[in-house]
Amino acid sequence: MTPWRSRLKRWFGVQKPPANLIIVGVGYPGFSLGQAVQASGRFHLVEFIDDEPWNNRTRLLGATVQYPGELAALIQRHEVKVVVRIEGEPPVIADNIWEEVMATGVRTLTLRADSDTETRLSELRGIQD
Repeated sequence: MTPWRSRLKRWFGVQKPPANLIIVGVGYPGFSLGQAVQASGRFHLVEFIDDEPWNNRTRLLGATVQYPGELAALIQRHEVKVVVRIEGEPPVIADNIWEEVMATGVRTLTLRADSDTETRLSELRGIQD
């Protein structure tokens, strides 16, 4: 890297753009993680996943709630880097849908249900570094 480029990076703080992210579940754990993700600025929350029909296509924290069956297509459409779920939280994703998700090459992260939001966010940051 040329000296002037390294100086520009230092002066202007050039950073990677936020990675696109999907959160599985719209309950309190998913919602609070979504708030923390937005506040961190390191990720861009593009979608939530939920299987309840009354939640479908609603907006939550600026992201749309979609059905689990749409997950693989959403990953590709939005160039999602990470799909996050919290163990034990609904919805339960069918095996065939997870196979489609894994075929996209996206990173998946299952966070512990007994951890707090800050710990979950810290684990999420760890996979981006």
